[in-house]
Amino acid sequence: MKKFAFIFLVCCGKTNPVTPPGTVVVEWDHTKATRADFAKAKVGPHAAKDFKATVSHPDTPPYTVTVHVEEADVDYVEGGQPVHQHAPVVMKITVTDNGGWELSGNCMDGPNYEMPSVGPDGGLVTPMGMQQDCLVKEHRTTRMGSSWDVGTHFIAKGGKVGAFPGDDVKVE
Repeated sequence: MKKFAFIFLVCCGKTNPVTPPGTVVVEWDHTKATRADFAKAKVGPHAAKDFKATVSHPDTPPYTVTVHVEEADVDYVEGGQPVHQHAPVVMKITVTDNGGWELSGNCMDGPNYEMPSVGPDGGLVTPMGMQQDCLVKEHRTTRMGSSWDVGTHFIAKGGKVGAFPGDDVKVE
């Protein structure tokens, strides 16, 4: 009786680089605002808060980031009129754990005003509080050659951080 040995080699394309913990993927402050007048604002004392966010897309390893946000009262002139708002003035996103993603990021235009409501006279009223939206771009190539290119927006507003899309994200 002969014995046969079977060797199965699993190989295919290589996987993507994994962004290591400690990597800062987003670093923004008010001087980088796309609102030119806001970038020159007089900024009051900062209130800082850190959030832990875990992103878990189906059938992929999760990753975790720390979202550091600082908010302050800001005063600036826009359209010839003085503006006083409360807004994010610093946003920094740092990788704390990563199961297999190549991560990068950037902040979107802004900060932006919250959506206005209709006032008693029928005119629009801009509420106090602005928001800043930063994107973490996620890339993953599996050993089988499939590729993912997705992203999660982290939105700082009113002393909190939310995510969009939010179904796969837990923010603490």
